[in-house]
Amino acid sequence: WMDPWDLAGLVSRRLSPVVEALLETFPWLRLSVSPWDRTLVFYAAFLSRNTDYYANVVPWVRKIASGSWPRSGSYQLRQLRLIEPELSLDPRGDVWEERDSLLSVRWVGPKVAHAFLTFSGRCTSLAPPDVHALRAGARLGLLPRGCAAPTKSWCLGRRCPDCPRVSACASGILFREAGPLASWIQTCLYLLDREMCSRSLCDSCPLKLLCEGL
Repeated sequence: WMDPWDLAGLVSRRLSPVVEALLETFPWLRLSVSPWDRTLVFYAAFLSRNTDYYANVVPWVRKIASGSWPRSGSYQLRQLRLIEPELSLDPRGDVWEERDSLLSVRWVGPKVAHAFLTFSGRCTSLAPPDVHALRAGARLGLLPRGCAAPTKSWCLGRRCPDCPRVSACASGILFREAGPLASWIQTCLYLLDREMCSRSLCDSCPLKLLCEGL
């Protein structure tokens, strides 16, 4: 388990007030990392594309871990079967080399690669932002308006510090300003948007004073 309180002092001055508010709002939230289950961690990250994590991904992964294959016609499971021969999930080189190795696999984009690197315990500085994190991050001023998620075409062969789009990329901004707390912040933003913003629970939101109401 990664404890965010140990890393809060590493964020930039700009992010610090919002991160402090996130720590007060989600004091119980930790990142569960598993360096010993890299294959299952990758399966969970890959299968989570465009589907409900708890309704679909968790049962699928449990079924696979038990030694059988889920009976489902989902394209995520079909694609996973197709790329299994291409996978090499052993740690290799530095984190950028490992990310490039992941991104070279069909249907693996930055979100899947970053999620795998995060939850396998390899690197929590590369956040896997989704639409929830982008929305909530913009509302709280953590991410600029028009900020985008990273793309495979830009990430493959590039490192965040050297990328010309680092200031307009959610992963790049959090990498640069939050360091190893980046993925924890992304998880907070996901929960905030899913549980509060998307339900229009603005009046009861503990972060409403920081919200720019985008």
